[in-house]
Amino acid sequence: MSAQSQYTDIFKSELVDSATVDGLFIAIYENGLLHVKVPRYYSIDLDVFIKCQNYIRTYGEDKKYHFVFEFASFSEVDPELRKKRASSEGSEFSLSDALVISNLPQKMMGDFYLKFNKPVRPSKFFFSLEKAVDWSLNLKEKSLKSN
Repeated sequence: MSAQSQYTDIFKSELVDSATVDGLFIAIYENGLLHVKVPRYYSIDLDVFIKCQNYIRTYGEDKKYHFVFEFASFSEVDPELRKKRASSEGSEFSLSDALVISNLPQKMMGDFYLKFNKPVRPSKFFFSLEKAVDWSLNLKEKSLKSN
């Protein structure tokens, strides 16, 4: 099984496009999920965030996605970006954020983010990519039923 088919199975959708943007793997799926894979020891800062936004923008200025971030060990988000990402300005393309983490320090940082940065969109931390995808798809279904 190729890496691409593994992800299409997990995300339960065909891949629209994928790219590596400044070291981050980004994949956009037909079902409206957007996967961001953050490598080990990587810190996402505002500059990287803007480059990723520019890539996403090529698929439509007004398109919104359910983001699934997959953080490897020792990867993190810069404090300035955490604050911006929690705001409506920093979630221009985001309907929700499912964040997959792999260790306790990341969990502690996630709890801090939820409690003190208070993201404006649904956000939840997971230790499993599959559970994060299922949560995102459930949110998508609920929003479709309520419209």
